[in-house]
Amino acid sequence: MTIRYFEGSAGTGKTTSVIAAVDKVLDASPLREGEKVLALTFMHGARHRLTAKLAAVPSLQGRFDCQTIDSFAWRLVRRWRSKAVQRWCEEAVAADNLDFERNCQMASVLLEEGHVGRWVSKTYPLVVVDESQDCRGGRLRMLVNLAAHADILAAADAFQDLTSDSECPAVDWLAKQANKLPLLTCHRTKKQGLLAGATALRTNQPLVPGAGLMILGFPSPAMALHKIAAELFFYGPVTILTPTGRSKSPFVEEICSKLEEGPVHLKTLGKHVGPFRIRWECSHEEEVQALLQALSLPQGKGARVALPDLVSRGGAWGCREIHDWAQQQVRLRGLRDFPVEEVVRESHRVMQRRRAHRRPTFSAHQAMTIHQAKNQEFHRVIVLWPYNVKGDDEHQRRLLYNAITRARDHALVVVQNNPSKDDRLKRPPFTPA
Repeated sequence: MTIRYFEGSAGTGKTTSVIAAVDKVLDASPLREGEKVLALTFMHGARHRLTAKLAAVPSLQGRFDCQTIDSFAWRLVRRWRSKAVQRWCEEAVAADNLDFERNCQMASVLLEEGHVGRWVSKTYPLVVVDESQDCRGGRLRMLVNLAAHADILAAADAFQDLTSDSECPAVDWLAKQANKLPLLTCHRTKKQGLLAGATALRTNQPLVPGAGLMILGFPSPAMALHKIAAELFFYGPVTILTPTGRSKSPFVEEICSKLEEGPVHLKTLGKHVGPFRIRWECSHEEEVQALLQALSLPQGKGARVALPDLVSRGGAWGCREIHDWAQQQVRLRGLRDFPVEEVVRESHRVMQRRRAHRRPTFSAHQAMTIHQAKNQEFHRVIVLWPYNVKGDDEHQRRLLYNAITRARDHALVVVQNNPSKDDRLKRPPFTPA
């Protein structure tokens, strides 16, 4: 089995190069009856984009499965459930197990079984792994075991690994096992300021504004608001990125709340603009919490909720799905009330299914964390950089790098900064550590 991986900085076309390699491989060795290409990603948004690119490959003709690596692990565990139960236990292999790392560990062990490996080799002779630098733990073990049964095409960049600041075990493994194909030319942007800024962050050099890159410090959200509102008004659509969740940063929360409530007075125009509609990309946990809040479940250990209460409460997305599930439990198990912890587990499953099948939607402006923006690109980006950014200097450079390299045309970095007390623009990640 062969392993090839494309390594390059953001915007060098790693995913595009992998897709081109798939086309080339299949031209030389077409898929036989019953065979498919398996494509693995880490987030559902990336899965949707990779699916669209694979669908455009003529030699594939739709013969591919594109899944998140966690979903593929769950599929393997469910397919060989009896063997998994023999090795572990019924509870560990339960259908409602949302411990994704545990599922990946179990799947990686199953891939070491001879008949499971033979199924992989006969079903998926070629496996594509996008953003493979994010593989670690059970996911990396899955990749290693898949490589024993199929050819691997991977895309990786150690500097875009936001989990660790020093090691990237997946890239270390690929470097020893694979034929590396370096990509050196950035195709995402030609703006010299963006290109120089990305290079500076990767090489621990001073970050200097230039064409396409602007860095501004403001001591308070009110003072930053006018510049951000002008950016949204003149250059929309704009994507807002932040290293923290909205609710975890008063700086981010106040700016976004005032933009959405509006209007904001622009002195340069002599008029008010806004309010602005900003669609926030929510995390799985945030969506689950919104659903649980709408359900208004009773609190306390051992609490139970009756079916009529689940029916009468709601309004948020997912309430109907919880109601349908509860009715099914009444028919199958004869229940009239349910443990709250069971309803919570079902709420997680409902939202997980929604994220798996939901297609991305775009409004005039959108906002998300830097982690959620990985493997995406936008015309214009505003990076809100509050005081409470976690991680050491290296981690913050990686975060800021992943933020500004999402932009094709322009990135505005808005830093919460009070130069009279502590000028953050003279410290990492804006200057060398």
